[in-house]
Amino acid sequence: AKLARDPNVLVRLALVENKQLPPTLFDTLAADPDEMIRWKLAANLDTPGRVLTQLSSDVKRPVRIAALQHRNLPIPVLASMAADSSVAIRRAVCVNINTPLGVLSVLSGDLDPEVRRLTARHPNTPLETLERLARDTDPAVILAVARHPGADRSLLTELAYNEDHTDVRLTAQDRLQPLLRREIRDDILERWDVE
Repeated sequence: AKLARDPNVLVRLALVENKQLPPTLFDTLAADPDEMIRWKLAANLDTPGRVLTQLSSDVKRPVRIAALQHRNLPIPVLASMAADSSVAIRRAVCVNINTPLGVLSVLSGDLDPEVRRLTARHPNTPLETLERLARDTDPAVILAVARHPGADRSLLTELAYNEDHTDVRLTAQDRLQPLLRREIRDDILERWDVE
């Protein structure tokens, strides 16, 4: 507790990175006047959700962004911040691993193409949302869909015939190739077993 109030910022900075930080000190450090301390605290893997909620409303944008990207941030905070007027804040919500499917669906219709691309890259984005993003006007968004592990055979087949964007077409074809090989192999093995 004494170190958390040390006048030397380097001491407090080292304290934020301590893995044995007592729970009560998170609140103290969240109110630190130095932006770097609060930013480091928002990035600390052990920071509890209640402190991250506080940091997600910080006056400094880098602190808010770090808090919004943190895995411990409560889901209701993510949901409310997805409608923020700041593009940087909405992008941070897209990066959080715990962003709910409904929020990802809403963000897939965002006006900012980078928000849509980050939504297409999110590992939990459902197939239905990916299918909608595959018809996006931005080639980077469509390419992110083609690279998504949740893109199924049908969606990849559709993208493999994309005449407008060579990168999308080639990526989809590369991802489709092993799926088709596996289907052919399984079909051959199934016929072999029947005979």
